[in-house]
Amino acid sequence: MSRLMPLALAAFLLIGAFLHISPGSPEGLSTRDGNVDITVRINLPQEGESYQTEFGLYVNATIINMGTGWANGSGRASMKIIDINNGQEAFSAFNVPFSGIEPGGQRNITFQNWSLAYPGQFMCNVSVFYTGDSNMSNNFGEVDFSMWTANWPFPPQIEAWSVDPKKGDTSTDFTYKVKYKHNEAPRTIWVEIDGVNHTLVESDPGDQIFQDGKYYEFTTKLGVGDHRFRFIVDVEGYDIFDTDLSSGPWVNISRRQGEVMPLTGYITTPFRFSVQYGSMANLPPA
Repeated sequence: MSRLMPLALAAFLLIGAFLHISPGSPEGLSTRDGNVDITVRINLPQEGESYQTEFGLYVNATIINMGTGWANGSGRASMKIIDINNGQEAFSAFNVPFSGIEPGGQRNITFQNWSLAYPGQFMCNVSVFYTGDSNMSNNFGEVDFSMWTANWPFPPQIEAWSVDPKKGDTSTDFTYKVKYKHNEAPRTIWVEIDGVNHTLVESDPGDQIFQDGKYYEFTTKLGVGDHRFRFIVDVEGYDIFDTDLSSGPWVNISRRQGEVMPLTGYITTPFRFSVQYGSMANLPPA
């Protein structure tokens, strides 16, 4: 089944998009005793959250009249879901008319469809258009979210591996980090540094959703010189796989404690301040 489903197959639920006229308010007028300021708030999905495809695609937004006048003119809300990986719309724009929103009032719109949900990273965009709106700068909302499925179609993946900082000395803490993606936790992730394996730990133990990416890390001090590393992953049901060897970080000799001689003296005494510095690359300090 194509990801771009015809709108005819979508189950659209529109809540509260009906004409509401205040007592004595002339029908068809955009304002009554004040300005209309229409804005929108996306309630679901929430920014950065992950949702399971088995529950379908669900979007809910609230249209709000922040002005002091009645919104009795014609309005329209447009809802889009963008696939972040390719920048394309996941389906055609969903448009909902609205009218009759009192000052400070609001209307909810909802879109729900099970057939359009598939794993990936998305952006939800909701825009509102209203004739007579006094402020067009707050007429849209955007949130990024992801979806995953228990029937994960991809093999385990690792990406965005790094070591930070890129250089330092023998007293520096270096952190090796990698992003793991799958529907199950790995058995073990190692970082091999100069031929020696070290086990990574979860960067955030509270994050138990692996489908949208989970970070693992290992922190250590290193000896003088250049270093090489790679990440190795063991996942149940799959062959052990690894990344290519990468270079880094560069480690210089630590600066020793500075000295001053003599320790005491008079205002006429010359004092000598010194520190010892070394570089395997024979480079001066920056």
